[in-house]
Amino acid sequence: MEPISLAIAIVTASRDVYSTVKFIQKVTRSTKHIRSEQSDLSTQFDLQILRLNEFSRILGAENGEGLDLNYLKSIPEPYLRIVQDHFAKLQKILGEYTREATKFGQSRTQSQNLNTAETETLRGHADAPNVNPSANEAIATEKRVNQGPGHKRWSLSLFGFGSGNPKPKTSSTSLSLKSLPEGVHWMFLKDNLEGTLAEFTKWNDNLEDMLGILLRGFGITEDKALQDRLRLQLGQSMNIFEGHIALANLSLPSKCSSSMAQVVDESLLSWQEAEAIMERPRILIEYKKSGAASIDDSEVSKTSITRETYAPQLAQLLRAAGSHGFRTLRLNAYAWNLHQEKCAFLFDYPENAGSKQPQSLHDLIMNPEREPSFKLDLKQRFYVAHTIAQSIGSFHSDGWLHKSIRAHAIKFFSNRDEDGMDFTRPYLTDFEMSRPVTATTRLLPHAVDVEHDVYRHPQRYGLPRLSFSKIHDIYSLGVVLLEIGLWQTAREMHDDLVEGYYGGVQPTEGVPGNLIREAFLREAKTRLAHRMGASYEEAVVTCLSGDLGDRLLDADFAGEFQRRVVEKVDIRRLAG
Repeated sequence: MEPISLAIAIVTASRDVYSTVKFIQKVTRSTKHIRSEQSDLSTQFDLQILRLNEFSRILGAENGEGLDLNYLKSIPEPYLRIVQDHFAKLQKILGEYTREATKFGQSRTQSQNLNTAETETLRGHADAPNVNPSANEAIATEKRVNQGPGHKRWSLSLFGFGSGNPKPKTSSTSLSLKSLPEGVHWMFLKDNLEGTLAEFTKWNDNLEDMLGILLRGFGITEDKALQDRLRLQLGQSMNIFEGHIALANLSLPSKCSSSMAQVVDESLLSWQEAEAIMERPRILIEYKKSGAASIDDSEVSKTSITRETYAPQLAQLLRAAGSHGFRTLRLNAYAWNLHQEKCAFLFDYPENAGSKQPQSLHDLIMNPEREPSFKLDLKQRFYVAHTIAQSIGSFHSDGWLHKSIRAHAIKFFSNRDEDGMDFTRPYLTDFEMSRPVTATTRLLPHAVDVEHDVYRHPQRYGLPRLSFSKIHDIYSLGVVLLEIGLWQTAREMHDDLVEGYYGGVQPTEGVPGNLIREAFLREAKTRLAHRMGASYEEAVVTCLSGDLGDRLLDADFAGEFQRRVVEKVDIRRLAG
């Protein structure tokens, strides 16, 4: 499909979604049996529309009002397709409601024949050709979000969510539950409405998970002028883009150096201060070796310590990511132990978590007979795989590498009532040597460490031959996806290889990386499909084989990763 066709499809889908949700709201308000809950339901629907409206700004015209087809046509086709496919999923969720809304004039019907030549740019004018009134008003209506004294108000115009503006016209027939056929009343039962709202909310969550990839693909993360044009500046209320733009800015070499002092002032503590925090409950501690030369007993200033590049960079990443809900924990502080040459990073537990010690994915796989609440069913395993893959893709799109992806680094916390683990919120931890994509890597040799080595790309074994890249992160992700699919640790697969290939005797220098990769690929190709489906197998093979390496410098790399890995570990691929 040509970019212009994809752009028009996005316009069409967005209008359908807006009109359908407004239809649901109107009928809901007329329904007596849920009138006591209607205010809450309406508010929640409004919130989801606002989230969707916020996203619409990356599709918007220069003045922030409506959709600009000229601008959309300039976006690479793969990224438009991602948006279109995601909108199609929401249309499917709302399908039954859309069919009824159409009968009452709530959905766009006559604008199906939208003529490209007549509407190169949609600004939301009421006299736009071949667009019915409700569709025009849906695009033209503005939502002004008050930022408080001294802040600008901005226009959120795509879906017509706002106050003080003309409401979409309805059919001449009074719209209420009574006016609908009895055969569709089931759609407006409280449980069904709440289910639809939950699906809508989840859809918005998934859309926000893809933002890093989309912002990179649309050329926004590295283009300050485009950020300004689309009104995506930092510091705005309800700004779903702020975290991604902040991380992308931090990944730039100039930003890393200029913002380092601020991070040190806010986060770097003395070891004594850090030890006091370590004694508190609900603090997760990660220790990292500095890799520096030995340090004598003399006093060493904080300034000299921060010359170790990676720790301040890592603090910047974790502070920004943890503050924006990027499936990482909020950084509390970090500190150096000068004598032991190690650094401690301290993190707060999630607010909605219980106080029990978190469990890693590795812990869960290693203890299959543990209490039932610690077991992941098939749906949960797919969810974790998809969420982690999406998160890694997002970090890469924002300009950062993890550099230590493994099952031990994926943590789960207990529910607040302590009745089990919360598998809906996997957290990425142990960013041991994380750095910006543009930064250099010290090619230092690694001692044999099987627990880490099984996740290393063969090019990173022993004395690394190449600087760390996204491909090396993706390889490690592939190992984790293999573990999730087979519910077996990479170490166990490694030990099976040692038993069969070396007679159970571990080589002193370790098993060669290429041999381990061949074993993992063999396991994936022979055991994964009947457990997780052919699509999941393809994603794992893509990660382990390095097939994406040839596309590493392509402008469409993020989209390629989304299509060939993230989308293929979605449980819907198993059903479809």
